[in-house]
Amino acid sequence: MKDLFTAIYSRFSSTPYSSFYNGTSGQLYLEEAPSTAEMPYAVYGMVNSNHDWTFTSDFEDTVFDFNLYSDSTGGATEITQLYEKLKEQFDDCDLTITDHNHLKMRRENAWLSKDSEVIPNKSIWQYTVQYRHLSHKTT
Repeated sequence: MKDLFTAIYSRFSSTPYSSFYNGTSGQLYLEEAPSTAEMPYAVYGMVNSNHDWTFTSDFEDTVFDFNLYSDSTGGATEITQLYEKLKEQFDDCDLTITDHNHLKMRRENAWLSKDSEVIPNKSIWQYTVQYRHLSHKTT
């Protein structure tokens, strides 16, 4: 999974920087954001991974998600714009993964929520976006 996480981050941080990179001020974290992270930011991590094979090939079928966070007082505008920027960068993209041939990257689910209990007198918007990545092991 390390190679997949590296490929995701490499795509995110490649230059010239994407609108998603700029929209998060370069803040994409694996599994958990530090307490010093300033919104908006994004966190990504694995949901599940299944190994599959045929008589001649090994495959990895991995579901992972991006969680986008915003504390904008302007309603859902900032978080929905960030969602659009994420889609521009990752929908049906090709990831370069060591020892694997990329087969497919597909957005599968997305949901928006608002939590006003995390920080008193402040609402936090969260957009969770799930992707499925399928690759074929080359070695």
